[in-house]
Amino acid sequence: MSLAGGAWGTARRLSQLHEDPAVLARWQAWTGPLLSRLTPPRRRALLALGALYVVVRRPLKEMAPAVDLRAPAGPGAGALVVLLLLKTAVDLHAHRREHAVIGRRSG
Repeated sequence: MSLAGGAWGTARRLSQLHEDPAVLARWQAWTGPLLSRLTPPRRRALLALGALYVVVRRPLKEMAPAVDLRAPAGPGAGALVVLLLLKTAVDLHAHRREHAVIGRRSG
C-alpha cells in the first residue's frame, strides 16, 4: 500500500505543480525580469501575433503546392489575405481607441 500511495502522491504532486509554493517562487524568480516588461496587454498582443502567424502561414503552406505562381492569383492571393488581416487589425485598433476616448468623455 505504501508503494501505491507513494506513486499516487507523487503523481498528484506532479499534476499540481501550479499550486506548489516552492515551484511558484522559483518560477517567479527566474521569469521576474521578463514578466515585469511583458505586461498583460503586451502578452495578449504577442499571443495575437502568434495566432495571426499560424492563421496565415498554415493555409498558405498547404495551398502552396497547388498554386501556380505564374497564375494571376498565385502570390496575389497570399498578399490579399495578409492585407485583409492587417486591415482588420487596424480597424479593430481604431475601434478600441475610439471607445476609449468616448469612455473618457462621458465618465
